[in-house]
Amino acid sequence: MAKNTHLKVSILIPCYNHAEYIEQTIRSVWEQDYSNLELVIADDGSTDNSLEIINSLKAISPIEIIVVTQKNGGVCQALNHALKLSTGKIIGVLASDDVMLPGRLSQEVKNFELEPNLKVLYSNGRFQSEGSVFGDVHKAIKPFLKRGIGPTLDLLLRTAPGFYIQAMLIRRDFLIKLGGFDEETGSDDWSLNIRIFQALHLEHEFLFLDRYAFLYRTHEMQVHRTGEFMTPMKRKVVRKYFSLENRSKFICQNYVRKAFGLLLQRKLKLCMRYLKKSCYIGFSHGLPLDCLMRFVFYFPGFAYRELVRRFKSK
Repeated sequence: MAKNTHLKVSILIPCYNHAEYIEQTIRSVWEQDYSNLELVIADDGSTDNSLEIINSLKAISPIEIIVVTQKNGGVCQALNHALKLSTGKIIGVLASDDVMLPGRLSQEVKNFELEPNLKVLYSNGRFQSEGSVFGDVHKAIKPFLKRGIGPTLDLLLRTAPGFYIQAMLIRRDFLIKLGGFDEETGSDDWSLNIRIFQALHLEHEFLFLDRYAFLYRTHEMQVHRTGEFMTPMKRKVVRKYFSLENRSKFICQNYVRKAFGLLLQRKLKLCMRYLKKSCYIGFSHGLPLDCLMRFVFYFPGFAYRELVRRFKSK
């Protein structure tokens, strides 16, 4: 074990019907080379044998495990339940189907010791599916994280990037001050990251380490796996946290992205419908360039080739 620091870490795991994966998740926390550690697991009304597996592992655990159960109320409610029972100064979150990579905590917690004003630290991760590990979970947002607080917040208020709280360590008192996890919107990642970056004022309060800290499992049963470009959860986040101008920009850009996807599928009528919606929102809120310029830069080449193909087929 690495030398124990006086900062205790609490890892929160919300679990719902992940009996197939929960043991690997728990053991990945056990195997960390950091001993001042507790695991708080909130079972969100699982109907499989997840809870049975959790309790059996608790009985043989080399670290302290706190288990709490609740009726199914969603991931944010489960995380808040776990947060209330946690006693660590530093909080981490791990999904019940993900894996924490070895050596993560010993490498990351020391930064909080070296910089007392550090409030939150983000790292990186990889995707995992059917035994293969690939990609970079923060590929899209990494350039903004490297540029600092302002550019990252600007991105969060324009789009919904893949920005995972499994890659986050945060001081407990700071998380409590932010209000914990947003049960109203049900958004565990996006809404919390928005509030974090809105609350940060100095660059040394935030740190990004471009190192792999966890594996994000992709499978068909994921709650976040959806083809909808504007889910009810996203609508709630936009209404709650965005200014009217940013709200319009976000909706406008999402219509353009939807149109782009439809164009790639050669669904031209639907594509034009979403472009019209985007232009209407843009013009009505004084944002014509936000929608029209994206259309100009995204796919004029594809549109030209599609027109040529149709002409030749006649």
